[in-house]
Amino acid sequence: MDKVINLTIEYIDQISSDGRVTGGLIKFINKKIDNEKTLAMDIYVFQTGFIRHFNTHIMDNLFFEKLKEKINNNYSKLKDYKIVIKDNKIEITRNRKETKPCIITVTYEK
Repeated sequence: MDKVINLTIEYIDQISSDGRVTGGLIKFINKKIDNEKTLAMDIYVFQTGFIRHFNTHIMDNLFFEKLKEKINNNYSKLKDYKIVIKDNKIEITRNRKETKPCIITVTYEK
């Protein structure tokens, strides 16, 4: 589970560092893959055409709570970031001096 959380943080950092990008979406969705319930991770950055789909192999219902905690701990103290956390949605805004802000939305669908 920690690997997927760290991978998510890495994607947030990479997406928000790209000056061409003003938004991205990371979706976690419970799916049945290969006859097993698992959590899928879908990443969309439409401005660059970047799309990735992962089977996380996670079946833990507490994953999103742990992800919210890690994101809050990582970004809430940084002056260039604003974090808004609601039930099944996290919005991370990175204000950048040289370009427009980048807003990354992370959602969880049961």
